[in-house]
Amino acid sequence: MKLVKCKQCKEEVSAKEKICPHCGVKDPGIKTQDVIGGFIVFIIICAAIYYFVSGDNKVPSTGEITVKAEVKETSKPFKYADMTLKEYRNEAKHEREKIVSNYKSYKNLYITNAEVNNFYNCLSEMSYTKSDELKLGEVLEWCYADYSKNPSSFAKYINFDNYKSKFSSWDGSYRPLTKIIKENMHDESTYKHHDTTTRRVRSSDNKLYAIIKTTFSGTNLYGAMVKQSLTAKVDIKTGEIIELVPEH
Repeated sequence: MKLVKCKQCKEEVSAKEKICPHCGVKDPGIKTQDVIGGFIVFIIICAAIYYFVSGDNKVPSTGEITVKAEVKETSKPFKYADMTLKEYRNEAKHEREKIVSNYKSYKNLYITNAEVNNFYNCLSEMSYTKSDELKLGEVLEWCYADYSKNPSSFAKYINFDNYKSKFSSWDGSYRPLTKIIKENMHDESTYKHHDTTTRRVRSSDNKLYAIIKTTFSGTNLYGAMVKQSLTAKVDIKTGEIIELVPEH
């Protein structure tokens, strides 16, 4: 039989004794060090269990990592990429502005309102000077490449809105020129518009302007109906006449 010393009176007692026969203390064979040691082991085991359980919740699975990466890499496509320049040109102004704004979001551009307007101007000029069937997705990438190359020179493009607003949606005539014609007719009530043609010219200093020619008819001093034409050089940016061009 294994004997141990009582923790209280230090007399020898059996290790299995519940009460010391000498001093009456309970569990005479269990020492304070044993209690502390057991408590420390218990704490270590609990800490280890908590670490492994909570660690599983904090570390995402491979599947979760893959999904998050795919979401980050996938951006919304440019909604109007397949619209042609002709279709864009015929949209209302607020729709054209919305298209440019959508492209800005698509490219994640953090730019000023002035720079957004420059993109609008670039697309405006392209819509009048490039092939009608070109797609916006391609043309706006040209604008973006130009902007990326030199943002300070990107303001060179012209907004054609003022120019376009000067034309009659009814017969295609250029209203400022029609006004001059009527003011110089013998009887403006006999005015009849036949045709208005336009062509764009780039000057030696790289400025773009338009040559607009209107063919019309009206009565002269003798009451006879005569056919004539008048041509003007026009500032595209403002839409106003720069000067009348003599007929050759």
